[in-house]
Amino acid sequence: MAKTPNTTPTAVDRSNSPRRPLRRLRAPLVATLAAGLMAAAIAAATDPVAVAGVPGLTAPTGLARDANGALWVADSGGGVCRLLDPPFTAAGGLVCPPRELQGPKSPGQMAFDPATGMFFVGDGAATGGAVWRLHLDQAVNPAVIDSATLLQDLPSERVLGMAFDAGTGALHYTTKDSPAIQRIEDAATCAPCVASTVGSAVAKGARSLAHDGDGRLYLAEGAGVTRIETLGAAGAQAQPIPGFEGTYNALAFEPADGRIYAGTNNPSGPDWIDVLRVTNDAIVSRYSTGFAAVTAIGIDTREPTDRALDVTDDSGAKQFGEDTVGSGRRLTVPFEQFDRPTIIAAPPSVTNTPTVTFAFTAPIDTTFWCSLDGAPAQVCGTGLTGQVTYPDLADGNHRVQVQTDNLITGGRVTRQFEIDTSAPVVTLGGV
Repeated sequence: MAKTPNTTPTAVDRSNSPRRPLRRLRAPLVATLAAGLMAAAIAAATDPVAVAGVPGLTAPTGLARDANGALWVADSGGGVCRLLDPPFTAAGGLVCPPRELQGPKSPGQMAFDPATGMFFVGDGAATGGAVWRLHLDQAVNPAVIDSATLLQDLPSERVLGMAFDAGTGALHYTTKDSPAIQRIEDAATCAPCVASTVGSAVAKGARSLAHDGDGRLYLAEGAGVTRIETLGAAGAQAQPIPGFEGTYNALAFEPADGRIYAGTNNPSGPDWIDVLRVTNDAIVSRYSTGFAAVTAIGIDTREPTDRALDVTDDSGAKQFGEDTVGSGRRLTVPFEQFDRPTIIAAPPSVTNTPTVTFAFTAPIDTTFWCSLDGAPAQVCGTGLTGQVTYPDLADGNHRVQVQTDNLITGGRVTRQFEIDTSAPVVTLGGV
């Protein structure tokens, strides 16, 4: 029977601890980390799962789930519509409000405020952009958008990136021909609204925005992903985050694990989603591949233990810039384990020693969790390395699992081995 494992070193589980501010991270540390980031980026990735043939989905550019978990898409062909799951109705895979309630001519990125049932949608029409607020009646008829309110008319601009900060009630957006980050205060109630400049991207036309819940704003830009530490502060200039190599087009923040997901629309070649741990900037991993121009990313948290990314892509956008041929797709990407540990010392597959020791390492500082034969996992180290010893094991097959970070989405690796302490049977020839 297995005894309680000896662990070195002893640790405290930090998976649910408050996040430490990034502000104390300094340039020397960033520079030191940068060299190793892209090596981690080629780690194993999980492939997206296409939801077969969504009729009516033309050029998706924004995604959001409402308070009831329904998925909505901003589609330049149909408008802001509820996305159905198969089997689809005879009318198709989208439920769209009447044209008089659509608001944007060419819906782009959007955000949702579950407290008020408001969608905020940018208009990227070539004839002139705008910022819109669409109301969803979550209590009486949650499948219907019942009003559209023009917050700002921007006749000489096309609105691109958009993010709503639920903590402050402010809406932030970017436009095609300016690097400025614009803020609308009290976006759920103002109309018409006045915007103020609260920061600057590295270049014009940041395609997507995401708040991280701690006051920082992330931007998807042509040359990578950037971040503004404090919006509204003097000289609030976005700074590049090392390790992102691609043309990024879509962002989403996952609060439970503190990660930014960033999808690409590379001019040529494959597209992918990278992931950044925002608590310490310690890793950028290649999370999922197999896309054709990622246009929007959302977080599906309806099942806390079985979460996924909502993703749309559009091969037409890659080929033509603005798709009109109806090649938009909806995909899901399971929350795959990543930041996987590596076992660096272990017993042989068959051993006659009843006490075994495993040693392991991880690409970033983490908390290690170890489990023997399916028993509840216990902390077995922190930092870059860890070790666990299991004494006095019974003969037979055993399995050890090592996880990093947390017990739901943390990376994991398993190793099987057999203990056989029985003495060999010796026979003499002819006896």
